[in-house]
Amino acid sequence: MNLYKRKSKIIPAFKWDGFRNTLIKNVGDMELKAFSTNENRNLTVHSPFGSHTCAVGDYVVKNGILDYAVFKSDDFTNNYVLVDKDFS
Repeated sequence: MNLYKRKSKIIPAFKWDGFRNTLIKNVGDMELKAFSTNENRNLTVHSPFGSHTCAVGDYVVKNGILDYAVFKSDDFTNNYVLVDKDFS
């Protein structure tokens, strides 16, 4: 997972490209149950606050254990800048 910075806050996030390998690379095995995909390669993120659809090109942000949020690409790139690529 990459690290991004918004003002003084650094967050783990990844850009959804529609491929399950991207999900496996960026999310721990135990957290995979928080996600599902459909035939359009959209990702559904199941969080304690409800489910959110992530289209190809959107970003997934990790807030906590099994707690993820979805940001549209424009919103994300206007507010965050990459600080560390492939941080694990």
